Amino acid sequence: STRREKLYEPFDCKTAPKLCQAPFNCQDYHNKEMVDVMLHGASPDGEPNWHMWCTGPQYQDYMHACIVEKDLVKAGHIQYQWSVDQKSGIDELDGSYCFIEGHCTNEAVTNQTTVEEATQMCDERYGREGWSTVGSIKSMPMMMEAMHTVPLADMQGADGFHDARGTKLFLKLACAMGNYHCDVMYCKE
Repeated sequence: STRREKLYEPFDCKTAPKLCQAPFNCQDYHNKEMVDVMLHGASPDGEPNWHMWCTGPQYQDYMHACIVEKDLVKAGHIQYQWSVDQKSGIDELDGSYCFIEGHCTNEAVTNQTTVEEATQMCDERYGREGWSTVGSIKSMPMMMEAMHTVPLADMQGADGFHDARGTKLFLKLACAMGNYHCDVMYCKE
């Protein structure tokens, strides 16, 4: 298939059926939406962009448990097991993200924290524009600086992030994608 056809390829609901339920509704997602992200950011309206999860179907169990079932503890256990099972250094990246961003000692997030409360926490931390525009061309300098800190060269045995330049990008993306509170609980668990 051509590149143009790939932009209009429908999401594969057979592979990730949990992401074809509300609020994700990936059956309505098309790759061309990423152009809008580049122009306006991941969450230009300041609300979680659930369609961003359509680009990461491997996270369907984590997000379903957290957002649909509203069981942040269960979601944390699912994500932990998934990251360890990858045997690729993701667990080290996640662990360092948790510590650097202060998620492990965050007392504001509980198993009952809602998406709306998490969005407010993101606003308090970065301001609405600080996280909602992540992914846009405007945010490219911050994203490029962050990506230079991610130890991608040798993910086998990677020892995680070394400073907040890399973790800040992932935290802002968590805000834009509606999983800030899920990540905090994952870290606490």
